[in-house]
Amino acid sequence: MRKVLSGLRDVVENNIFNLTLILNDPTGNSYIQFLDETGHDENLSIELYDRTDEENETFGLNHNPDESN
Repeated sequence: MRKVLSGLRDVVENNIFNLTLILNDPTGNSYIQFLDETGHDENLSIELYDRTDEENETFGLNHNPDESN
């Protein structure tokens, strides 16, 4: 995480605008905000996808509290 933040700091401080950031968040806890008032950025794409069964299991989403052990 420190390496990522350091890289982002370099982008901001050096006004580097050619940046590709891929955010893969299977938990769905991330938020991307458009910075202009139109609510659209042609350079930003958001791809939604279904989690795999393995990811659901990892996050405890396959647990059914009604099932007895």
